Amino acid sequence: MKHIYFHGNDGADYCFIFVTLTNGTDVEIAQFRRVDDHKWKQVNIKPEEQCIAEDP
Repeated sequence: MKHIYFHGNDGADYCFIFVTLTNGTDVEIAQFRRVDDHKWKQVNIKPEEQCIAEDP
């Protein structure tokens, strides 16, 4: 398992969890968000839709 932690531009902390398959492929299994040191809450962020701006 791999845990990726980062601090977002919105001030929240994020954790993405991946598993590595026997063929070496990483598969995301969960995403969590935490604000102000409260408990982690599971989220479903789609970066390709919510975080990447399209060219004009």
